[in-house]
Amino acid sequence: MPVGCTAGLYRCRVIYEEDIQGITFTPYLYKPIQTLKMVDIGTWDYSFKYADRSFLTQLLAENPGVDEVIMTQNGYITDSTIANLAFYDGKDWFTPNTPLLKGTKRQQLLDKQMIEEREIKIEDLKNYEGVCLINTFRNLELEKIIKI
Repeated sequence: MPVGCTAGLYRCRVIYEEDIQGITFTPYLYKPIQTLKMVDIGTWDYSFKYADRSFLTQLLAENPGVDEVIMTQNGYITDSTIANLAFYDGKDWFTPNTPLLKGTKRQQLLDKQMIEEREIKIEDLKNYEGVCLINTFRNLELEKIIKI
C-alpha cells in the first residue's frame, strides 16, 4: 500500500494491456443513493471493465435529477452505473441474469447462495419491494434497500 493510504477505504485501479500500464490508489467516496431512474442504453456493451467510463459518466450527467441510473436493454434490467443489482421480493434476493458486467461481489453472493439469478424485466419490478446496489464497497443489506 502506498504511503498515505493507511486509513480509510481506497480504490485500487490497475490499467493493463499485455503488461501492467499503471496502478493508482484513490480514496473511496461512498455515494449515497436515494433516487433511481431507468434508462435504456440500446446495444452498449460493457462485458469487461474498461478504463474509459465516459459513457457511464455521460449517462449520469444526462439525468441530473437522480442519484443513480438503472440501465436497461430490450426491456431487461441490467446494472447501475456503479454496481450490480439485487432485488428483494420480501423473502429472497434476485439479481438480473442480464448484467452488463458480472461483478465479483455479485458472483460471491451467487456462490454463497445469498442471491439467485433470474430474468428481470422492467414490468417485473412490481413483484419486488426494493433494490440493493452491490459491489466491492456495497454489501447486500436490507438496511440499504431502495424502495421501488
